[in-house]
Amino acid sequence: MDKFAQRLKEAREKAGYRSAREAAETLQWTYSTYASHENGGRMPKPDLIKKYARAFSVGAGWLITGEPKSAQPIEPREKIGVVSVSGEVQAGHWVEEDSFSFQDTSYVPMSPNPQYSPESQTAFLVRGQSMNKKVQDGDYVIAVWIDQTRDAIDNDIVVIRRRHGQLVETSLKRLRIIDGHPKLFPESTDPKHQKPLDLGDPENGDCVEIIARVIGSYRDLT
Repeated sequence: MDKFAQRLKEAREKAGYRSAREAAETLQWTYSTYASHENGGRMPKPDLIKKYARAFSVGAGWLITGEPKSAQPIEPREKIGVVSVSGEVQAGHWVEEDSFSFQDTSYVPMSPNPQYSPESQTAFLVRGQSMNKKVQDGDYVIAVWIDQTRDAIDNDIVVIRRRHGQLVETSLKRLRIIDGHPKLFPESTDPKHQKPLDLGDPENGDCVEIIARVIGSYRDLT
């Protein structure tokens, strides 16, 4: 393992992630790509190094060179009273699967819902108008990762991930079970965001999956 990979692993462990897979799944990174960087298989591009540094609360310069003066690893922030932000949800916004969005403000200042473990909860910054009947652009939704809670049921608001080739879209939808078939509906006043998606019946090569279930929302009034 090269020195960059060793520092990346150290930063990930100090950030509280027990494995590369846990970090990748929680932060919505492609596991194979991240794992190849942590095991020294290949060096990430500079923009990915910056995003890894931000996610793990270390300096990008420290990851690259190990130079203490660049930035020392920061001890994990106490997460009592905050919910970590995993990224953005925006219908129609497609990005390369190897990239991800992580916010400058990486925590929402609200206590985790006591019905669920703090580790299972995350927040997403809402962009666009695809669910503006429920949440507005700039709001945050608080969600529970679907593999750490019950399955989504009829009328739940869910975070979905849609893949088309190497492109990925993450967005919000209302799950409805109609005649036994799950469908995903936007709830928008914008005609561009009113067409439902079928879950489990890929359209035009799309692969659609539910990754989290929404349990609340947060709006910054400052």
